[in-house]
Amino acid sequence: MDYKIIKITDDLFEESIEVLYNAIQDDPNKVYYFPDKIEREKNTKWIIRKMMTTLKPLDNIYAIIENSKILGVACWVPPSKKVSFFVLIKSGLLMLPFKFGFKVFKKVVSSFSISESNIHKFVKADNYWQLFYLGIARGHQGRGLGTALMKPIITKAKEDNHTIILENFTVENTKFYESNGFSVVTQTELEKDILLRLMVRSPEGK
Repeated sequence: MDYKIIKITDDLFEESIEVLYNAIQDDPNKVYYFPDKIEREKNTKWIIRKMMTTLKPLDNIYAIIENSKILGVACWVPPSKKVSFFVLIKSGLLMLPFKFGFKVFKKVVSSFSISESNIHKFVKADNYWQLFYLGIARGHQGRGLGTALMKPIITKAKEDNHTIILENFTVENTKFYESNGFSVVTQTELEKDILLRLMVRSPEGK
């Protein structure tokens, strides 16, 4: 497999947003925020751009590239940092209720509140890596690109004795992350058939 993994540079930032948007726009949590597909397509990219702009200074956004084309993106939050809902609000998500309405804003606040509560209750480590986003371009899943894209940080976390956490909303992705050493520690139903799963990988994970 002829690919390389690099940190995102300024000239690749917009392309990385596009790849991530196309990969995750129909994930259950996006459907939870925007049940209408047209609204989801219109609004999800705005949210992803705001969040990636917040994550960019942390210098841990990676891309997997093949033939000069980005096929996947992983956004990480390092152990020394935490991205709370209030951090995201300061980054521009304060515009959410004005842009999308109070109903969507309420759902976003609720899901982030649940996330922070679950992490506080079920993550024993004080310092941990968080996989904030992982997306592989459509048509390229099942090639091992997601595993390859996570490998640099999984290796670093193991060397530094750090836990890794992530949140996941699908059965298929749960199986994928379990194959990479993660375990579900708790799950919360946001609404019918939409489960927020907190997954943890210990430094001793396979």
